[in-house]
Amino acid sequence: MATIKIILFDSPSKKLQNGTYPICLKITHQRKRKYFQLNKYTTPAKWNKDNGRFKRSFPNHSPENKVLLKIEGRANDITRNIERDDLPFSFLEFEKRFIQKHVSSLVKDYYDLRIKDLREEGKESSASPYISTKNAMLEFAHVSPGYKSNRLTLSEIDYHFLADFEKWLRKERKLKDTSISVYMRNIRTIMNRAIKKDKLLKPEQYPFHDYEISKLDHTTKTRATTKDVIHKIRDLTFPDHSKEQLAQHIFIFSYYTRGMNFVDISLLTTKNIMGDRIEYKRSKTKKNFSFKILKPVRDILDFYLEHNKMQGDYIFPIYDEAIHKTPRQMYNRRKQALRSVNKQLITIAEKAKMKGLKLTTYVSRHTYATTLKNADVSIAKISEALGHSTEKVTKTYLKQFDKDVLDEIDEQFL
Repeated sequence: MATIKIILFDSPSKKLQNGTYPICLKITHQRKRKYFQLNKYTTPAKWNKDNGRFKRSFPNHSPENKVLLKIEGRANDITRNIERDDLPFSFLEFEKRFIQKHVSSLVKDYYDLRIKDLREEGKESSASPYISTKNAMLEFAHVSPGYKSNRLTLSEIDYHFLADFEKWLRKERKLKDTSISVYMRNIRTIMNRAIKKDKLLKPEQYPFHDYEISKLDHTTKTRATTKDVIHKIRDLTFPDHSKEQLAQHIFIFSYYTRGMNFVDISLLTTKNIMGDRIEYKRSKTKKNFSFKILKPVRDILDFYLEHNKMQGDYIFPIYDEAIHKTPRQMYNRRKQALRSVNKQLITIAEKAKMKGLKLTTYVSRHTYATTLKNADVSIAKISEALGHSTEKVTKTYLKQFDKDVLDEIDEQFL
């Protein structure tokens, strides 16, 4: 049977620039050895060679040694299970089982693993809040007594950590409840995953039994304007192909396409135009949408179909297929374009003599919802859902009605 030992690989060839060496899991079988690095590093002075553990002089030595003990125990379980499965021991079989099971409990590593998984699935927009939350947590840990940013573990995220993190977000990041709740819900998702999927924590270590996200006001304030303002923006004139014109077109296009969001507008191609209708699948929910093309939308479509110089079939000049090929490239380009559009919308509001009106692409989406509420349309048909209390309710109501009914409602926006 193979023997297991955790060692400090203090060979000169393994020495890092900061003077530390990697800690490895050493497997010995029939006089052959294989080493698995554990993403942990220290110096010989802080390592107990006899028992394969950190000395007291190593920061957080106690929880770190518990992690090593768990890894060692898991490795021994794998060797026993290989034998139990009547398989001959091989380093390849051990590695296959060990790599699958070994998950670091460091916040940095655990978040990076989740971010990596999402990126490999092409879900850049889903990975973004994990990146933001991880960076904020590590920055908070760096400036807070009692924590080490690069050594922060999941087990350290308790009620006190969350309460102090919330205060820090308010004071240092100047965030409101809405934004803070996004960070906290992200942490809650990670903690649930660590407990239920990867078994890195015990259920009693779940901090959200005590810390309540519901106390945060996470409702978004209405960001709507009026139909008159929409008309005023629609009737402005800007130089062709200018940044202001693109922002104006996207804002107006969203309003007249049932509040289509920026992601889906950016992804529209000529294949989504089916005669006098637009048909597309929403990126966020994967639900199919189909609606009649109104005149303001047709005017915008005709302009870009005639003048778009970008490579590919995209309607709006946001992506270039020759450049933006990967999900990450497209996500980064979309973020850049959205910032530019929202910046130009502020300028547009000023030129329309509506100084103080904070226009964003989302204002158009919310204005569509508010116009529905104020229009002479049955609340039973459209419901408060189009006021976006929840996306789920919105879709539940919309999908119940015939296309012609919704097309008739859309005509009221002209």
